[in-house]
Amino acid sequence: MELLTLPLAFQNGSARLLTGDLVVRDIEHWCHRKAHKGGIQPVMAVVFFNTGPDAVDYVKIKAHVAARAGVDYWVYEMPVDASTIEVMSQVKELNMDLQIHGILIQRPLPQQLNEAKIMRYIDPIKNIEEYDKGQADNIAADALVRLLARYGMSESAQQAKIQIVGFGNIITKEFIKQMKRQFPYVSASKDFDPSYDTSTDKHEPLQEEVQAPRASMIISELHRGPGFIKESMIKPEVSVLVDLGFYVTEKGVIGDVSHALFDRTDLAIAPTPGGVLPILLWIMMERTIKAKQMIAKEDLRGCCCSPIMDYDKENVYINTSGFDEDSLKCPKPDASRGAGSRRTRAEKPPSAREEDCLSLPSYPAEAEARTRAIDLYLAAESQRSKRQLKIILFGDEHEKSLFLKQTRLLEVPLSNEERADVRAEARRFVASICRECLHIVNEHACKPEWINAHPVLGRVKEIVSSEDPYDEETVESMVNLYCDDELRLALNQFGYNLETIERRFLNSRFPHILTCPCTANGNLSKLLKRIFAPEYVPTEHDWFHFDQRRSGRVAQEALIHRDSHTLQLLQITDRSTQRRKWIHVLVDDAACLLFICNLAIYDQTLLEDETVNRLHEDLTLFSSLANSRWFPQTPFFVILSNVSAFRNKILQSPLSKYFRKFEGGNDGDAALAFIKGQFQELAKDDQNITIHVADISTAEGVIAAIETMENTSLDGMLKELGMKHVDRDSLDSTLGQLIGGKK
Repeated sequence: MELLTLPLAFQNGSARLLTGDLVVRDIEHWCHRKAHKGGIQPVMAVVFFNTGPDAVDYVKIKAHVAARAGVDYWVYEMPVDASTIEVMSQVKELNMDLQIHGILIQRPLPQQLNEAKIMRYIDPIKNIEEYDKGQADNIAADALVRLLARYGMSESAQQAKIQIVGFGNIITKEFIKQMKRQFPYVSASKDFDPSYDTSTDKHEPLQEEVQAPRASMIISELHRGPGFIKESMIKPEVSVLVDLGFYVTEKGVIGDVSHALFDRTDLAIAPTPGGVLPILLWIMMERTIKAKQMIAKEDLRGCCCSPIMDYDKENVYINTSGFDEDSLKCPKPDASRGAGSRRTRAEKPPSAREEDCLSLPSYPAEAEARTRAIDLYLAAESQRSKRQLKIILFGDEHEKSLFLKQTRLLEVPLSNEERADVRAEARRFVASICRECLHIVNEHACKPEWINAHPVLGRVKEIVSSEDPYDEETVESMVNLYCDDELRLALNQFGYNLETIERRFLNSRFPHILTCPCTANGNLSKLLKRIFAPEYVPTEHDWFHFDQRRSGRVAQEALIHRDSHTLQLLQITDRSTQRRKWIHVLVDDAACLLFICNLAIYDQTLLEDETVNRLHEDLTLFSSLANSRWFPQTPFFVILSNVSAFRNKILQSPLSKYFRKFEGGNDGDAALAFIKGQFQELAKDDQNITIHVADISTAEGVIAAIETMENTSLDGMLKELGMKHVDRDSLDSTLGQLIGGKK
């Protein structure tokens, strides 16, 4: 479960997204600089109650973040039926342990525990939830304030009416108090419902409705179910929604805010996941490292229970009458444990006196096993994250999809079930092309007098006028008609050529079908006969060309596993009107940007705007990426694809017609050099950019591109991480297995 990952369903909406990745990046860089300074390893201890699968997930999430931050993560599991006295005695041991710098009590706590008393008992230096460097500072409020500041909204928040609705693990009394200290117009209610009776609340009742005339911000943790806050509940005056709800569902983590609200152009939303929660997790690590620095400077302050807390001593009296003698004995140190290992119990510091420290009753073996499982999870996640390099794909939509599918085939061939799906998609796709061509025929050649002379044209009009064009019988009749030579003869008589019609249509809508070697030499009639044959089995190229389905609205993924590392390829949907809202979420930690340009589209225009040349549009997109503030140091690897079709095409369609600065005529080498120069001119002088020319319609071309990328754009990162490149022999072996599997 990854709280830094923005839900794909949210990324295409119109609302402005306040994601925590920018703040997280700053904190992560700080942690990497400070974590190991001074030679002392920072350690965060979590007191954990296994109340269910969600509780285990929370522990794992924090473990994953701790590994990235360089913080050791020790889990102390307590019995679910533990008493407040027992938990306080464990906290006292953690307060006294000089190796531990941050203490976290994992919420929610079992109902029988006095949460306030336990939280007050934690040394403020080590209490990373409610203190920062010993000073009261609620961690959730700190995370929210940092998020607003990062998006330049601090000043507007001072003028806004901030309505806090709900109460739970994040919205606590301390959170509300701190928000009221920092912002002048804050009110709180346990429920979002305007009819809710706030007179019995322990918190300040609502003075106005949520939809006040003043610009409003709503902060929610309602525990009313995922997506409880609907669009109809939010009035135009509300400009910011901060979602602190957290529900683990079959579809992943979901918050309080309904998906429909992400289409509101007038809203800024801090979503769950991806908003405040990842910042909160990283601040835990930051505060643990700060506490380590303070403890090291103070060189042990003495007993944690006297000078640092202000409360009635009677409230912290620990009654031991319910414990047997053995349970009061401190555990013996385990010599087999390393200093940086995680544990379910803390060893007593050598300087601590027996009477100063109470131990917990021994835990069952299952608790140790669960902690070891968490250790294994942590180690695996740490190794995986270090050795997985994210590659973001931009450029031509079809070429990106083709490259991604080719890389997927290097790892896993198409299954029989997938081929069955491709069979249906290919027939649907090719039938739609056939229907469009017949519409063109109907528009130009189906005149009444011509229909009288050639009844076959009347059949064309009947098919294109069908009320159910996707009916199986209608599709079969359409395919038979299109493949009938009588139609071609009729059109030829009136000066039309069906092959010319279909090639013009494909050239404007689906040029890849004309330029790919598998389909370039055929016509639509031959394609129809092959795909609608009873024995038809889809090829991999049919999957490339005709299966246009997407597994995600914004991003699709493929993994390339190497001996020493993994390449994670993410294909992004290039919709410029939406890109600004989500691009930084996906590309912040990108190892490389892979930009694929289809050279064969140099004479094509955009379908939605016939005044814009497609290759010019690709160059504009590349310029915006190369000069973006998101990628100051990110290497760019540019693939100029479909080079064979490009060389053939410029013999008939001069490049100079679309790029007037080009003076090389029909010279293919000169044309390639010119296009390369266009990309290089758009990049910054110090930009790390590599341009590779290839035909990626074949597995060989894709593998060659991957090898070149690893030896150029990824060279520095692979060396820094101590990883080896993919050598030629390894690639040839992979290719041999791939080709051998096809025979």
